[in-house]
Amino acid sequence: MSNNYQPLHKDNHRNVKLKPIGSVEDLTSQHALGVVVQEFALAGNQYPIAFIQTKDENLFPVAIMGLEQNTNLFVTKDNKWDGHYMPARYTHKPLSVIPNEQDPNSFGIAIDMDSEVVSEEEGEALLVHFLQPVETKDESIDVRKLAKAFSQTSPRTLQTIVQEASLL
Repeated sequence: MSNNYQPLHKDNHRNVKLKPIGSVEDLTSQHALGVVVQEFALAGNQYPIAFIQTKDENLFPVAIMGLEQNTNLFVTKDNKWDGHYMPARYTHKPLSVIPNEQDPNSFGIAIDMDSEVVSEEEGEALLVHFLQPVETKDESIDVRKLAKAFSQTSPRTLQTIVQEASLL
């Protein structure tokens, strides 16, 4: 499945809803999942952590899910997760942290509009957690605080991330 990441914006994504993830079928063929340093203790308790080298010579940490390519030992036959911990890169789906093109030291939140959990008809309204409490502040979202909280936390619900970023 292709990705269609768009910077999260209060006007463009006002009606976006997120459906619950019902299956992890898309992880069946992923033998490694990216992790961030804040996850090492939790992820490393269950999975080996390795560093792979990218094309541009950077090292990228991953949790090993299987020793053979295209094999994830933590996805059951009925496409359920069978691990105690799931890396944040997946639990935060369809959201991701993206660098700001104008300022490499600044980050924002992007949403994959092609994700199967994104809908305008069903699910939980995404931005209700952001906009409702800050409407009296000209609907401003402190994206720096949100991006920092999002990128530096272990997996939590979106509402908890927002609370930690002092947006509620």
